[in-house]
Parts: sequence; structure tokens; C-alpha cells
Amino acid sequence: MTPFLLITAGGTSEPIDPVRILTNRASGNTGLTLAWDAHNRGWNVELHLARGLFPESNFPFPTQRFESVTELGKLMESTITQRKPCGVIHSAAVSDYVLDYVNRAESKESAIPISCQHKIPGHLNSLTVVLKPAPRLLAKIRTDWRFKGYLASFKLETDPIQLLATAEESLCRNGCNLVVANTWEGHQNSAWLVFNKAENPESPSPKQIPRNELSRRILDHFQSQLPRPF
Repeated sequence: MTPFLLITAGGTSEPIDPVRILTNRASGNTGLTLAWDAHNRGWNVELHLARGLFPESNFPFPTQRFESVTELGKLMESTITQRKPCGVIHSAAVSDYVLDYVNRAESKESAIPISCQHKIPGHLNSLTVVLKPAPRLLAKIRTDWRFKGYLASFKLETDPIQLLATAEESLCRNGCNLVVANTWEGHQNSAWLVFNKAENPESPSPKQIPRNELSRRILDHFQSQLPRPF
């Protein structure tokens, strides 16, 4: 039986109005490399890729495009619940916040709500953009979507002192087998692999590895967790 992996890649974009968006700097390169490497191992792959990345590419595996957190969530839920992958590698950079409302600040004492159905005028002196928490897609994978297979996620921080502690907390809270952790400053050079020792006490301690080994190490770990005869 051939392993089937769902891989997400790129960053979500949340609309502020029909023209402006709130997004992040995710390139999608890591997820795309994982998808290609898994495909080259002979595995079945479905890639959920941010709209606008690699627009001219024709991939040899099914690829679906997303823009917002909501769109990505619908794609992931459909694939996980209907196609039943044995592994999910969630490398997409998902927005933590989405738009709640926008106010035009006439003064410190007064604010006028602005409709975001049309482009917000560019001549206003001051705006207050209020955000609210976005749906936590990683949390839904085990709970709402009842996924029982292999789960790897990614964690990026700007504070290297907090990096591993934050990754281990995410690992336990979301039921991941592996969290790939890196800082923004060093993300192009290396990453930490943080394994779920609570699930398997024999799992190795966190390892810092060169970036060019990342895809192979993740896929090797996924393969090691598969039941035989994979």
C-alpha cells in the first residue's frame, strides 16, 4: 500500500477590503520541496498551496489553491475526512488573526465604523483596524476532523530562547508527532526537529539540522512511524 501525504504550503492572506490584505512572508518553498521529495519516493501526495505562489508550475500531484484561513480549512477538512491521508505535514503559515472591523478615527473620543465591502478610501487621516483570533486549523486536525495518522507541524518564533519550549508546548497541545521549529533570523540556514517523547519515550531529543537536510529528515521520520508493510 502506497503512503498518502497531505502537505500544506505558503501563507494565508486575510482581506481587509476587496483590495488590501493581511498576510505574512511565507514562501511555500519548504512545503513544495516536501511534496516533490515525497512524490519522488513514489508516494501519493496532495498539496494545498497558497494562491499566487509558483503560478506557472504544473505539478505531477494534485494541487489545490487557497487564500484565506477559511479556504485552507475547508480544503484540509475535505481531504482529511474524505481521502484519508496517513500523514499530514502542515507547513503553511496560517494567520493568527483575521479582520474584525475597521473604524475611522475622527478624534480620540469618537470613531466611525467603515464598511469593508468596498475599497477603504485612501485619503483618511487615521484608521483603527481591529483583528480577532483566526480559527486554529492545527487544533482541528485531531479534534474536529478526527485525524489519527502522522502529524507534523511548523513553529516559527523571533525569540530563540523561547523557541523549543513553545514548540514542545504546541507538540503536546495539538497531538503532533513532530514539530519543526525555527527562528525568523535563522530559518534559511537550519531548523530544530522536536519529537513527541510523551507518545514515544524512545524518540530522540530535539535536533538542530541544516536546512538542506530538512525535507529528507521529516519524510524519514514519517516513514519510520508507518506500520508495516509501508
